[in-house]
Amino acid sequence: MDRVKLNKIKYRYRYLRKVKHVTLIIGMYYAKGEGAVIVCDSRLVRGPDYTTEQKLFHITKDSAISSSGLSGTTLELLENVKEKINTDICDIKILKKIIQDEALKIVYQYKLSDMPTFSKDETLFDGIVGGFEKERPRLYHLGEPGYMEPMNRSYSVGDGSRHATSIIETLYRPAISKDRAIEIAVHSIIQTSKLDTVVDANPQIAIFEKGRCEILNYSEEGDFLFDKPEILEIKNKINGIAEKQSKVFDFMLDGSEEVKKQLIDLLSEYDRTKKK
Repeated sequence: MDRVKLNKIKYRYRYLRKVKHVTLIIGMYYAKGEGAVIVCDSRLVRGPDYTTEQKLFHITKDSAISSSGLSGTTLELLENVKEKINTDICDIKILKKIIQDEALKIVYQYKLSDMPTFSKDETLFDGIVGGFEKERPRLYHLGEPGYMEPMNRSYSVGDGSRHATSIIETLYRPAISKDRAIEIAVHSIIQTSKLDTVVDANPQIAIFEKGRCEILNYSEEGDFLFDKPEILEIKNKINGIAEKQSKVFDFMLDGSEEVKKQLIDLLSEYDRTKKK
């Protein structure tokens, strides 16, 4: 059997087995662009099973990447880019050019060559890259065939993005604090995980601030943790709010008019205090 026929069979087989590219990745600026975060979930598909794995990686000490699509091609891209940079820090403009060149090589190798490994419908890259330009954070959307488009505000990619975007848009403001940006992103991931089975509720968090990129999931010993106490504390706080939110919904529909007015007055007072 010749190679062309073999590829056609392979594509048909992949299509029959095809699952969604599981992930949710959120990029967001805070403090009017003085800082930024990348937050993703931890779900991957290995064969027929879901697994919990690291999906957020340092490129250099001041940059990081998280991508959906095929996890193997993301790791290959990461390895190739690190070999080209061979330094601890790198300006995002230089990094962008290297990532685009290496991503394009991988796309040509696996999808656009005479003997492609994957069909053109397969997604190899769809992620977010963060770094710095003169110590100011910059976020980029990495898509195929390797182009990096600058992000100007909040953005989400992956199968869960259609749910997360609607949540983020109601809560996001350019001047929010770092803590609030993380809380909004984690809240979006937790709520999306309840609606979309290909997203889980284990956030991975990178912070870009003052020329430094910190991935919160790492322990002091350098281990990558999915249950780091600092992140669990954020999740518990968010879960408590979500529970109260459903109670408020029921209360505003079924509660007495007198008590509902008290709640409305309390919220109005909060708005006045916040404006001051």
